[in-house]
Amino acid sequence: MKKLFSTLLVVLFATSLMAQTGLTCEDPIPVDSNYNAYVTVDPEEGYKEVWYTAGTYDLPLNVHFIPDNPNSEWGPDVTIDLTCTPGVYDDPMIDSLINLVNNFDLSFPVELTCGKSDNDIVEWNLSVESFYRDQLAEFGVTYNVKAFVKVAFYESGTIRLQPDSVFTNCIDNSELVVLDQEIAILPDDSSRVFTMPYTDWQNDSIQFVWTGNAPATIWLATGECDFLPSTASGYVCAHYNLEPGVPYRIHNKDITDLITANTGGGIFFAKVLSTSEGTLLTEKIPMSEIQGGATLLEYGQSVTVANANDLFCFPKNWGASMFAAATTKQVKMYLSHSANFTASAEDANVVGVAPFGLENNARALYLSSTELNAYKSGLTEDYLYVRFESEVPVTITPEMWSASVCADASTLIVPNQNYLLASRSGNTIFRMRYTDFEGYPFDIQWQGSGSLPVYIADTCHYVLSGTNEHILEYVNVSRGKNITIDAATLASWESRAEDGYFYVRFNPSNRGMVTFLTEKPAEEIPVTPDSIYTTESAAICFGESYDWNGKTYTESGEYTYTTVAANGADSIVTLNLTVLPEVPVTKEIAAVCYGETYTWQDQEYAESGEYSVTLQDVNGCDSVITLTLTVHPQTPATTEEVTVKFGETYEWNGQTYSTAGEYTTTLQDENGCDYQATLILTILPEEQPETDGTILLNPTDELTINLDSAINVYHTEYDVWSAAKVQLNWYGDKPLHVFVAKDREFLVAIYHEDVVLYEKIEAVDPANGEPQVLVLDMSALRAYVNDGKLYVRFLTDADARLVIEPLTE
Repeated sequence: MKKLFSTLLVVLFATSLMAQTGLTCEDPIPVDSNYNAYVTVDPEEGYKEVWYTAGTYDLPLNVHFIPDNPNSEWGPDVTIDLTCTPGVYDDPMIDSLINLVNNFDLSFPVELTCGKSDNDIVEWNLSVESFYRDQLAEFGVTYNVKAFVKVAFYESGTIRLQPDSVFTNCIDNSELVVLDQEIAILPDDSSRVFTMPYTDWQNDSIQFVWTGNAPATIWLATGECDFLPSTASGYVCAHYNLEPGVPYRIHNKDITDLITANTGGGIFFAKVLSTSEGTLLTEKIPMSEIQGGATLLEYGQSVTVANANDLFCFPKNWGASMFAAATTKQVKMYLSHSANFTASAEDANVVGVAPFGLENNARALYLSSTELNAYKSGLTEDYLYVRFESEVPVTITPEMWSASVCADASTLIVPNQNYLLASRSGNTIFRMRYTDFEGYPFDIQWQGSGSLPVYIADTCHYVLSGTNEHILEYVNVSRGKNITIDAATLASWESRAEDGYFYVRFNPSNRGMVTFLTEKPAEEIPVTPDSIYTTESAAICFGESYDWNGKTYTESGEYTYTTVAANGADSIVTLNLTVLPEVPVTKEIAAVCYGETYTWQDQEYAESGEYSVTLQDVNGCDSVITLTLTVHPQTPATTEEVTVKFGETYEWNGQTYSTAGEYTTTLQDENGCDYQATLILTILPEEQPETDGTILLNPTDELTINLDSAINVYHTEYDVWSAAKVQLNWYGDKPLHVFVAKDREFLVAIYHEDVVLYEKIEAVDPANGEPQVLVLDMSALRAYVNDGKLYVRFLTDADARLVIEPLTE
């Protein structure tokens, strides 16, 4: 920020001295080219002021002063202001810059002293590079700023001003790109140059939208407007390839990095090239969605914080701000770039912790632009998220802060008494009593290095800016000099004295002593004790009234009441009354099933209807809550009768049933309420297949064989058996005789005419207990199959197991 002032100072230096011109700021010497002039200082006076005016487009600028005295040890002083009338700023952009500067405890005017060169010839130099002009642009000033420069010479000599800039010519021969306005682009027009000011992009994210039949490229450059649109050009700092109809977004962090990395007088020069004609639109990207359901804070709107889990946010473009908490208890603010954080300094997502201070029996937090910018560093979204940690539920109100806070314990200026001021002490508040100086002029005397800006206002709440309506007088006292306020001027202020006082703030660049000198006799200065100031704070609910000192108040505001204290002094009591916002009716909707009850606010309800109750919120204000209750009607039980064939199953409500019977389950209707459902399942008897008296034998059967089994005739379905060999595993302690025949009417005789195969399986060896095995090759019997079947009988006098299994090749 200090460099910013150096910038302005030098920028306004370039001048051209002419006869009698430059004696006042109303007729300054204009600087628009190289300038040489001799300045004569009367030795008896030892001091001469010359006024110059110039602009930021003249940078870079070199200022030299060669004194006649080769042993000179006293260089010229330079003071800069932005208007001829000190402290009055007609330009709203400059006025906003002043307010920003005040956040850094700095103010205009700015004073610089030239540095001495180590040459054979004594020469005092002050050089301002284009970097300062660019820094101005970063604070929102992207055009040629006119300013007034007063140079104080203490000896005769030659002044030389050397502006060196092609910037103005580039500005005059280019077209300004305005946000949200389309510009028409012609095919392959590389001679056309556009200017894009930093301020249109700063603190925002933007997007380019190109419409045309072919892609386009935007080339950005600094330092030269007639640049070659190529990556080989030393002036090109960035380029963007645009597709028709597809927005090309550049986010805030990338823009900040681009501005930081490139200087160019507050602007980019741009060329837009495409093989087809089209239009280019540059616009801001809409703000991102608020995360986590956070409540958006707004200036002047109070919010109630119940606990540290309550999540809030405010836009990233907020400047210096004040947060007032209606409590004397401890309060802290935790800030984060996302909604995912807790009110803990140990949380890695917390970017800052700001405690509230105690003043006037209430808590308040003041965050300057510098502090907020530090918290925003690296922020990619559009909001800062905050949680408040408080010992008790509290109401917090954010306000825009004017970079100064009035303290009740301001220092009374006693006539003819010295006061030591620290450097950059602009936020320290003094007050002067009108009756102490009434009827006489007074001098403001400054004993310190540099100059002393003095602001006198009719209230202690004001910004160090000449456009502030509360400022009665702004003066800039040079070192060792006096500024006189005459009696008439003082008298004209009387009607604006706040409780008989004026409030004074000083903003010296260096420490020193200030004195308000008056010739008013001491016996005429009242000895009335200094007023006693106290402040009360109160909060009432919406719709209520507050009785205070015999009056009734129903609106938020600051009210005062003056009485006489025991020592004769005025006792001025201020009431800060807050009318809490109306608590909206909270509506709840609920539903229960028939036969159930709903518990709400410690009461049970079993019928449909609308119910209400009045509670108190965290501030003790009435809060009406309503309940709309619906009792769903009962769903009757259902019965379903189903019949299935033997061997089939039935799927019902996610379950499989294979046995006849009656089954009951509990289901839920469309309202989620229970009802009973019954299934009556009937299974038909098994249908017995027709048979020829033989028993089906499968390749995987397990049989029990004894002597009686010889009368059983088994048949095989040959199509089932023919694909594999079949292995018979015999577990008997007697041999097993196996007869296979082609007709079911056959005898267990080896030589019977229908027997096509006879095999004997030996008894099991009792030593190892392993079964005896017989393998039948069924394919060899294919020729004996007449009706698709073969017939089998087993003969043994043992009582044992026979296990049949197929064998695959």
